Amino acid sequence: MDGEIKSGLAMTERAREMFSVIRQAKQRAVFNQNQIREQIKHLCENHTLVDVSLSGTRTTYTSYLFDSGNERNGVWLDALVPREALTLGDSVKVRAQSPERKISFATSVAEIGVRDSLTCYRLKWPKILTQTPERAHPRQPVSGEVAVLLLDMSATVIHALLQDVSLGGIAAKVIRPSQVDLHRGDQLASCTIRFSEDSILQGRVQIRHVKQTDDCGVTFGAQFLGLSDHHHRILDAYIAGCQTT
Repeated sequence: MDGEIKSGLAMTERAREMFSVIRQAKQRAVFNQNQIREQIKHLCENHTLVDVSLSGTRTTYTSYLFDSGNERNGVWLDALVPREALTLGDSVKVRAQSPERKISFATSVAEIGVRDSLTCYRLKWPKILTQTPERAHPRQPVSGEVAVLLLDMSATVIHALLQDVSLGGIAAKVIRPSQVDLHRGDQLASCTIRFSEDSILQGRVQIRHVKQTDDCGVTFGAQFLGLSDHHHRILDAYIAGCQTT
């Protein structure tokens, strides 16, 4: 009798595990290799912010993917913030935020290189990429003109207009491109965003990319570095207001 009870309990436990696996599979989309190539290419081309977690630790970095490559060459990971070093063979989990879904994959560091004087990392091509419907900190397009003032590395003031914003950073277009002296990796001590007369955000940023547009303009992406609680609240309130309008 005791054996039958134990056997019944074991079957019940296996059934629960199977149900859990089936439920998770319905909630997560798993891509084939063609779809993985398209998704990785999209992340690279759109400079999508990614969180990089070092396996076995609570250490998480922020960066971007670039040069989508292929199954043989892998994909490159830009310099990390905070600026720490991964080592060859490190196992990592990469989580990227798309406008609608969270994309993630597990991989490892296959090569360490240098790009624009900053350390970068070639990751092995992911065999599995999953996507869940969770949303966290997507880019929020900006309506109307929102002024951005930067102090570049030579203490020159750069005037720009905000294009989109998230809890992680901003994208903006420079008003007078001929005056721009911005470079990827620059850490700027002053970035001021004037959402309104009563709502002004100030903080440090790191330039993540600088791009010339077809109309000879210049756009850039910047990541916030250590915003104060006060300025986090200003940012939260602005994004929440955009989402309700």
